[in-house]
Amino acid sequence: MSFLAGVALVFLTGTIFESVGTLARTSVLVGQVGQAARRVVDIADQDRDSGEQGCAAPEGGDIVLSNVNFRWNDTQPLVLRGLSMTIRSGEHVALIGFGSG
Repeated sequence: MSFLAGVALVFLTGTIFESVGTLARTSVLVGQVGQAARRVVDIADQDRDSGEQGCAAPEGGDIVLSNVNFRWNDTQPLVLRGLSMTIRSGEHVALIGFGSG
């Protein structure tokens, strides 16, 4: 095998493995998106009068968050950093991100 053929073989092998890796990462991401979508649909489908877990919207007034940080525990990185927002009375807000916990 010539030197150029060897270089071409190494290049093609690397390209194939890179493509397979990208496909695997995409497959994992699609699975995570599907799980998150199912959770959102489950929450949205809850009957508010059935006693299922949830929280009631406040009666009037706004919710104001100013520079909020949040982490699941002391060993984990922040999942919210410096979040500031105002949720007006009657608005519905969902914070959606990556990860399935």
